[in-house]
Amino acid sequence: MSVWENSDEFSFRTPPLSEVEESLEENIGSETKEDFMAVIENRDEIRSSGDINEVSVSLVIAAKNNILLYDISKWGEDTGVASKATFSRTKTQLEDLGVIDTEKVPIDVGRPRLRLKLADESMTDMSADEMVEEIEQKISA
Repeated sequence: MSVWENSDEFSFRTPPLSEVEESLEENIGSETKEDFMAVIENRDEIRSSGDINEVSVSLVIAAKNNILLYDISKWGEDTGVASKATFSRTKTQLEDLGVIDTEKVPIDVGRPRLRLKLADESMTDMSADEMVEEIEQKISA
């Protein structure tokens, strides 16, 4: 028997990209999935300690597509990308930098949900990768 066959199973914290892609399309929508994948595929790496990470990318793409914070953060937590708290903290940082805005969306019962929007609406016409690149420059400035 080989070492491979006798080894213990190991689980990575990061979900496989195929699972992220599939769940994003099922839970959020195909436009958001296409934008997210365009950004991910055009990057050598998404640095978790750098200027922009997978949570930032998720939120910016969600803002481009006017997705609710609740929906994108629930998706992120369910797939193992990050916790809802991490999404919330990152959303606040991006708001403070003037990258995204939110608007309250009333619901039948409970507190209103927040719809993510780009602070600079002219960025909506950019490709997702160009938009993230411009935001990355803004963040590192």
